[in-house]
Parts: sequence; C-alpha cells; structure tokens
Amino acid sequence: MMRKTIYSYLCGFVLLSLHAQPPAEKTDMDQLIERLLSETAVQEGEDQDYGELAEDLYDYAREPLNLNRATEEELLKLPFLTPAQIHTLLEHRQRYGSLKSLYELAWLYGWDPELARQTALFAEAGPPAEKPLDLKRMLASGTHELLARYREQFPAAKGFLPGGAYKGAKQAYYTRYRYRVKDRFSVVLLAEKDAGEEFFKGSQKQGFDFYSGHIFLAPPKGIVKKVVLGDFRIQAGQGLAAWTGFSTGGGIAGTGFMKNARGLSVSSSANENLFLRGVALEIQAHKRWNLTLYGSYKRIDANVTEDSLAEPLFISALSGTGMHRTQTEIDRKGSVGEAITGLLLQYRASRWRVGFSAQYTGLSVPLFRADKPYALYRFTGQHLLNTSFYYMIKAGGGFLFGEWAGGSNGGWACVNGWQGSLSPLFRLALLQRHYSRRYTAFYSAGMRQYAYGAGETGVSFSLQCFPLRRLELLLYGDAAYTSWLTYTQPFPSYMAEGSADLRWKISRSAECGFRVRYRCRPEKSKLPSAVAAAEDTRKWDFRIQTMMHIRSDLRIQLRADAVQYLRADAPASRWGYLLAQDLVWQPVSGPLAFSLRYCIFHTSDYDTRIYSYERDLLYAFSVPAMQGKGQRVYLTMHIRTLRSWDIYLKTAYTWYAGAVSSGSGHNTISGNKRWELGLQTRWKWRNRPSVKK
Repeated sequence: MMRKTIYSYLCGFVLLSLHAQPPAEKTDMDQLIERLLSETAVQEGEDQDYGELAEDLYDYAREPLNLNRATEEELLKLPFLTPAQIHTLLEHRQRYGSLKSLYELAWLYGWDPELARQTALFAEAGPPAEKPLDLKRMLASGTHELLARYREQFPAAKGFLPGGAYKGAKQAYYTRYRYRVKDRFSVVLLAEKDAGEEFFKGSQKQGFDFYSGHIFLAPPKGIVKKVVLGDFRIQAGQGLAAWTGFSTGGGIAGTGFMKNARGLSVSSSANENLFLRGVALEIQAHKRWNLTLYGSYKRIDANVTEDSLAEPLFISALSGTGMHRTQTEIDRKGSVGEAITGLLLQYRASRWRVGFSAQYTGLSVPLFRADKPYALYRFTGQHLLNTSFYYMIKAGGGFLFGEWAGGSNGGWACVNGWQGSLSPLFRLALLQRHYSRRYTAFYSAGMRQYAYGAGETGVSFSLQCFPLRRLELLLYGDAAYTSWLTYTQPFPSYMAEGSADLRWKISRSAECGFRVRYRCRPEKSKLPSAVAAAEDTRKWDFRIQTMMHIRSDLRIQLRADAVQYLRADAPASRWGYLLAQDLVWQPVSGPLAFSLRYCIFHTSDYDTRIYSYERDLLYAFSVPAMQGKGQRVYLTMHIRTLRSWDIYLKTAYTWYAGAVSSGSGHNTISGNKRWELGLQTRWKWRNRPSVKK
C-alpha cells in the first residue's frame, strides 16, 4: 500500500509539468507570501514572529507602496529585497527622478525581471509628491480593523484533565483592534490568552494573560520623524547589540546576510518577549543625521531563587516561553523588572553610512547562571551596557557591511561581510563573525550557531545564480568553531552546514524545486562512559516540490521530504519521510477561498522530525513538527460574508498509526487521534471622508 502511495506521488510530480492556465495577480501575491514564510521558517526556526512579516506584506498588498516617495524604512518591510537593492533603487530615484513605470525596476543594477515582478505585487509607481496630512485629516482618513481569534484542541491533553497541572481551560483567545493611516499614524490594542492559562479568575483576574498596545505618529513636518508610546521595537546594524522582533539574514533565501535593520518601529504582535515598552522617538535635525532615543520598562519572567526569609537573592534562569499555565510558570511571571534605555545615531551619505548604538539594561534582581562548566563565561550581574559601531559602504558591484560591538562585562563581537552582484547572473554574499566567550546582549539577533558563552568564530557564503533563463540555483555554506563547550557538546569543536536549492520555473503557471541540506556538529555521546565524550552527528534533509495552476484560481502543490540522521555512536542511520499534497482555491473575487492538504509521514524518532509549514488563519502561522508514523489533513477557509466582514477557519486532524498516546509531558493526549480547530473573524472599515461644501 505504501509503495503504491509513493508511486502515485512520483507520477504527480511528472504530471505537473503539463499545460495550465496562467495565474491571476492576486494568486501570485498569496503564493509569494506563502513561499517567503515557508522558506524563512525553514532557515530561521520556530521562534521567529512570522505574523509580523505576513502583516506587513498584506498591508502593502491592500495599500501598495509608492516607490517614488517610499522611505528606506518602508522598503525594508519587503523581505525579498536586500539593503543593497533598496540602496540602488533610492540612488536611481535621486539621480534620474521618479519611476515612470515599474518595468524600470528590472533594469536596475542587482535587480532582475522576477524580482521586479514580485515587487510590483506590493508597490506602485505613483506621483512623487503627496499632499501633507495634518493631524485632523490623519485622524479622519484611516482604516479600522478588529480581529477575534479562537483555537482549541481535542481531546483534552493530560494537563487539562481533573487534577492536571494547567490552571486554565484549553481554549486560546486572541483579539486586536488597530486603527492605521498608512505608515503615518496607528493605534493598536491587543490581548491574548494561551491554552491552559486562567481567564478572569485565579492569577488572571484582569482577564487576558497578555496585553499590548501602542500609539504611533510620524509627523508630516518638523525634526521629529517618529514617536511611539507603548510597545515598540529597535533594530540596529547587524543585530549584535540591539535588535527586537523579526530577523532574517540566514543566506538561504537568496537575500544574503545583510540584515534589514528598520531602526524604530512599532510592535503589534502577540510575542510576549521580543519587544520594548515605554516611549521612543526618532529625530532628524539634518537630512544626513538620524537620532533615535528610547526608554523601556517591563516585567519579565524568571526563576528567582529565594532564601529562608523569602527575599529574592538572584535569578537562576530567564524564561522566554510566554506561557503561564502551571503554578511554576505563574510564579515566574513578571518576577523581575527590566529597565532599558538607549540611543541610535546614524549618518547617511550617498555611497556609505555609519551608525552607533548604545543600550543599557538593568535588572531588579541580579542574574547568576548555573554552576556548570558550559556556563562559566555567561553574563552574571544586574547591569549591562552594550555599544556598537556599524557601517555599510558601496564597493564595486556590492556593499561592505558590518558591526563591532562590546559589553561592559568585557565581551566583544564582530560581524563583517560583502554582498553584491558579480554579474547579472551571479550574486554573492560573504560573512565573517566572531563572538568572544564573554559577549552577551539581552536583545540581539546576530548570526550565530550557538548560544552566548561558547566563543564562536565562523564564516558563511551564499551564492545565487541563474544558469538558464528559467533556472535558479541557491548555494549556502557555513562553518563555525567554538573555543568553549556548550550544553550539548562537552568540548570545543567545529560544525558545518550547507544547502543547495534548485528552482525551475517551467512556465508562469508551473514550477518545481529541489533542496538538499547537510549539517554536521558534535554532541554528547550516549554511550556509557566515566569520561565525557562527544560524537559527530550528521543530518541530511532532502526536499522536492512542485506546483501547477490548473486554472487562474486553482493550483495543486506536491511535496516530498526525506531526512537521514547519523550518529557516530549509533549502529545505523535513522530515516524519516513526509509526502504532502495541497489543493488551493483562491479566486480573485467571490465569497469563498480554501486550501486543503493531505500528508503522510514516518520518522524514526525526535531527531528525524520534519517541520512542515502550513497555511493558517490571517496573520497567523504554523510550522508543526511531524514525528512518528501517521497521516495529517487540514482545511483552511476564507469566507467573505460582507464587504467589511471576513471569517477564517482552520481545522486539522492527525492520526498516529499504532500509538496509544501522542505528545509529551502535560501535553500528552490519550489515544492516537488529535483534532485542532481555529476560528477567526475580522471586521474592517474606513472612515468616511468629510465633504466640504
């Protein structure tokens, strides 16, 4: 039976090269957003806030970005554009004036027709001048959006049963109100309750577990360019000293390693950790100088060790899950005060720019790491000051970039690189990095393979080339050395990883791709021994996928994944595979859109698990790990009931062959079946413009 199933999937890959109808523009947009989210999730991992990325793209899909007056910060919201390509566009606009057509993008240095087509899905070449919005018009010409989301899983997990560890019900709720006037003004208030958290009782008498909000204003005149009161994000340089929120720059998606630092921006997601809370403003007293000042104070989760007098002595561990379901998690909630203040100073010239960042972090209780060898060089104390210098210089057909950072505890780090176009058919990115053993920053996103305290040094490369007209090849490689041990490896050691990604665009309505990825790193040996030992682990990931449009609003996608995991101390390698088929109905107009997936999977254990990106509710994301043996099917629906009211639905069913339970710990579910349900509504309306007689 299994052999026949695999054979049918292979036949499907061949059949998808047949003739199909060209897709509509809206379908192109949705497909691009899905691909960006999927590829970024594979490279960056589960911990990223992909909802922020999706929201920016959907905002520009509804209200296209005018490239003739867009700022660098606005262009940085398009994740498929590199800072170098954005610089080329801004330089072209300064030299030759406004774009007459979006077709001009394909002729810019470092751009190509496919990149221009992708940009056109979210942008337009409008008039360069815009009538300034005064405060009264700004408050009267925006868009209101109200979201309400519900999720639940059946049957109830062990933690929800009578006598279980979870204090609250298994339902999860999320609601958000947003008023927005493009990128000029916004007001956001959101609230979230995770499954297992109490709701209007016990430890959550105030209702939801997490609240967030902000007021943002970008004045049309004056030296003050941005003001944020509430929750915000700071991103500087290459992420070594100050970075909160979503981060890319892993090299695998063809955008290189240079990070899209957006400086000051608002936080409107439900991530309970990667944000600052207070007040921030950006000042531009001169056209080349930008100064950002900010201050933040919030309560963070931590495990605080107490003495016999119940007085806190020190923090033994910081908690970043954002979950407050069990009594232990509730006791950790908001147990430590965190005060942050900082500044960003940047000078911009036509071919280069430099910047300086300084960020001070103070904790109400000192932090002391575990008394373990791997934690010997990690930060301990109550106060930390991080400073950094970052730069970007246009050099030949590319850009030199980097950041040098230091901490008041004596640690330092640096990242330096070059990326650009060797020719219209070749784009290359190179990166060097070094982290001293003592370097620490509480909010950072610099590229690295290991946690702070390992003393990591590494080099990376990314090559994007177009050997044939419809063929694209992405090569990525990374090698690193740690001068100290980590939690999973008892000795200083080397690691390496690499990938090759081949995409063949058969036609505008059909494409296929192949990816292979390799990773080698040492881990603690599982063999009994009186002396700590390490063994090399090797993991191969293979993927082949294809897509075809049956008609303009209907497409089929097929995907096959395989994983091989080898340990030097294991007698044989372990394997896993996943086969998935998607059917997506996405009309340009009409009351209904849906996507359906059926997949089968079989993995040996946790080490051979396969992450699979799934479509989800609006602004939400899902990257579940398929482990064990079984089948999974899910359905998402978008129902347009009224002009301003939309309903989104997701239901998923997973069956594990021969299993008596699934999950682990408090999330263990009795039986071999699991059903998930999600429902979301959105009301969206615009203010009616006043008419002067």
